[in-house]
Amino acid sequence: MNFVEKNWKLLSIGFAAIIITGFVFVLMTVQSERKEKTAQENFASFQNQFNKMKEQQGSKDTKTVVDTVKLKNDLSDFIAKNPNTVAAQMAGILLSDILISDKNTTEALNVLKKVQSNSSVLSNTLVFKTMGQILADTDKCQEAIEVWDKILANKKAEFTFADIQIKQALCYQKLNNTLKAEEILNKVKNNKTEGQEQSSLEAEKVLRLIKFNKASGT
Repeated sequence: MNFVEKNWKLLSIGFAAIIITGFVFVLMTVQSERKEKTAQENFASFQNQFNKMKEQQGSKDTKTVVDTVKLKNDLSDFIAKNPNTVAAQMAGILLSDILISDKNTTEALNVLKKVQSNSSVLSNTLVFKTMGQILADTDKCQEAIEVWDKILANKKAEFTFADIQIKQALCYQKLNNTLKAEEILNKVKNNKTEGQEQSSLEAEKVLRLIKFNKASGT
């Protein structure tokens, strides 16, 4: 197995009607903001538990701090009770992480599909990014590429484009479409705009490895 294969794992009617519509819209917006605020406040405790769980996993201390089974159930209930919120999407990402650790990638994908939306908010971008990575890690590269394309269609997520494109290139390489992989990597490599330096260097490194492997027949 070459380096690339091992590291590829490396979003009117009349004036009165207008007034009523406007009032309803404002009311819905206020209610939505309140719902989101409450959801975010409640989500904070789950984030803290998740962080403790991660610390616990990296520690030699065998004392149980977080009940993972309960956390999974609580996150699932939270998602069901707070649909169409950013908080639910973040909870979905945490829950998918735990499920992946349990080697339950199918359920992890189901959770992310449940919280995904057509929104351009950052949390939705993270949902798509996570979905794509799970698909790529389970040898479903074509599906991963299609999910990541949704991020590339969101101009508000432009800061993630280079990273997503490199991931897509690695998937194309795994699909034996070396020409497409090189095309994408060259595009990222040649982007010398401010803030893209690290991505440019990373793309150049992967591109060199692909070309080396192609030349050596590996």
